Amino acid sequence: MKQFMLVSMLVILFINKQYAQTKLFKEVGNSISSSIKAIIQDDNLVGYLSFTQLERANADSFHYRLTIMDENLNDIGELNFTELKLDLQAVAFEQDVLCLAYLKSNFVGYGAKKRRERKEQLSNASLSIHTQFVSLDGKIITSNTVKANVKIMSAYNTGYDREKIDDRVLKHPIQLKNMRGKGFACFYGDDNKCYVSVLNTAGKSIWSNDFMQDAENFVMLVSQQDIYLLYKKDQKLLEGGYWLTGYNVENNTAFAKYDLRDKNGHSFSVRAFGNDPVTGRPYLAGMILHNRKGNANMTVKQLAHGPYIGAFTAQIKHSGTSDIESVISDWSTRSQSEFSSKGRYQPTKSFILFQPAFKDYDGNAYFAGTSFKRKPRWGAIGATVITSPLIIPPLWILMLAGTQKIQTREALLFKQDKKGNLSYVNAIPSAHSGYLTGKMSLFQHMSLPEYYMVMNSDTKSNYLVVSDRKNVNIYSINQQKVIRTIPRKDGSVTTTIYTAKEGHVMVSEYNQKERTRKFSIESL
Repeated sequence: MKQFMLVSMLVILFINKQYAQTKLFKEVGNSISSSIKAIIQDDNLVGYLSFTQLERANADSFHYRLTIMDENLNDIGELNFTELKLDLQAVAFEQDVLCLAYLKSNFVGYGAKKRRERKEQLSNASLSIHTQFVSLDGKIITSNTVKANVKIMSAYNTGYDREKIDDRVLKHPIQLKNMRGKGFACFYGDDNKCYVSVLNTAGKSIWSNDFMQDAENFVMLVSQQDIYLLYKKDQKLLEGGYWLTGYNVENNTAFAKYDLRDKNGHSFSVRAFGNDPVTGRPYLAGMILHNRKGNANMTVKQLAHGPYIGAFTAQIKHSGTSDIESVISDWSTRSQSEFSSKGRYQPTKSFILFQPAFKDYDGNAYFAGTSFKRKPRWGAIGATVITSPLIIPPLWILMLAGTQKIQTREALLFKQDKKGNLSYVNAIPSAHSGYLTGKMSLFQHMSLPEYYMVMNSDTKSNYLVVSDRKNVNIYSINQQKVIRTIPRKDGSVTTTIYTAKEGHVMVSEYNQKERTRKFSIESL
């Protein structure tokens, strides 16, 4: 969930402070690769782990180094070990034990192989799921390896970098979460089945299940003694097809599969799936799709036709999927006074591509998105009229330029209360684009802002981070204002914001001239 990766780092230089919250990484070569993963417990970031592949130990194995850091980037443990080719996928923490999940192979990730070499090694080649249990002082408690059912040559040919094991070698990537009081929940899918299991902190399997389900992807959520799986089927509406299922580990029961739709059969497009900060039970939030126009969302022109008919939140009240309470904000029935029946926000006459959704500590749901302004393209319209006797030229003008132009504007934030009323909260500054043709794809050709959520359970505060091509704006939901603006580019330094421990952000500053990357943990 909250994770990022850095590659090709050789020398790690520390700014020496007893309680340092800053680290500097200097790039000096490509022979050694390193990645940094967030250590997650109860969906909160509690530390960082640096995984470094060093030199080869022999023809089959590599030397590796794990560096364990706390939430303030202080080193608290280090571990060196030797193993076959590994690619770290996920890290979780429970009861002072780290669980690391890797992809492991004796064939994939060793570089390009000649045909003869491949034929000689293929009979014994394998790809596995490797779990490693490590104490905070850097000692391996135990390790487990389970062979995955994949076509090994297909895994070898996946991705462009032959020195790595690509994440896509599995049909469904590894997901790892801690389960409070029990250990760790792990999910993945290979060519045959999907697998979900619970391992205790000693590395022993205490519960497991496997199943077959045709799905594009899965998202796993742990809530108390339940493991929920949100999955998406391939269907006519590209953003629809969401289903929910899961298991109760305590009594070993499977939940009924729940089709995520409203009472009128409109599909839900899920934007958020997490545990409610008030109840601790799972919730989902997102948009409601029009049954016929639901795929018309690739351009602003299509967005204006009303592919979404409203917004929803769905709260799971008890264990299982039989008791789900939905709150619906349906503007297609004109029940939302500030929206037209096609979803145009009337006060600013703009259309909104809703992206993130989240809940606060008062039980309200929030929806944010990028707004778009649409205007006639009078030049193209005039040229079409003037050249209309020529037949062909006006058709080319209409096809290439269109009759409308669009511009990205501010990010708009809306609040949904418990009765389904959707109200405007505020506009968050975001870089405006130049006017572009209305036929421009929203996803392929436009630079849309990125959104991040930061929460602080101690102060019961929520923050929305909006990052565009010029600035990063940090907006306080509680104070209803932007509390900080950070330029993305300042000379040779490029700044990026990542999520960090509760109530904080990680600021990454990359100096292109000096080839250094500095990380700092900063409070909001």
